[in-house]
Amino acid sequence: MTRKRFVYWQGQPIKRDSDDYANIVEELYISAAQNPLFRQALKNADRPLIHSISNTNNKETVLTREEYEFEINCLSAFLKEYDKQ
Repeated sequence: MTRKRFVYWQGQPIKRDSDDYANIVEELYISAAQNPLFRQALKNADRPLIHSISNTNNKETVLTREEYEFEINCLSAFLKEYDKQ
């Protein structure tokens, strides 16, 4: 069986390994940061956030452990830096 590596966003297929997909994921995290509780939790993190139970193969998951950790830690660092200004 051949797997088609697409995620559907607003009815449109998006290739899992495309820039469009990466941009959607980034925008989702930025949108989540609008939630005050989520935002505060990220700012309160005093060490890098990890997700040890996620899949590492991008052919088998919507978001790999590395992708999740990258996005969440970048957002956390951004929010901390933004508050300093």
